[in-house]
Amino acid sequence: MQIPLISRIPWDRVNWTTSIFLAVINTLAVTAVPLYIWHYGLDWFQVALFFFFYIATGFSITLATTGCSRTSLSKPKLRSS
Repeated sequence: MQIPLISRIPWDRVNWTTSIFLAVINTLAVTAVPLYIWHYGLDWFQVALFFFFYIATGFSITLATTGCSRTSLSKPKLRSS
């Protein structure tokens, strides 16, 4: 018989301040953003800003992962620079 996932969580090691903060921010985003859009609508600048940050975040994650794997995981003799 498999032990339920909820009983395998190490509750004594949970950082409750961070967990509560993330839960509140997530709940606020899911509820407040649709209400804001309903009352005020969207401007082209807000849509453009969203796509700019979406693309910038994707590039930063990709470049950080690629740079990390090149420098830390390769052997010194195999590095090109």
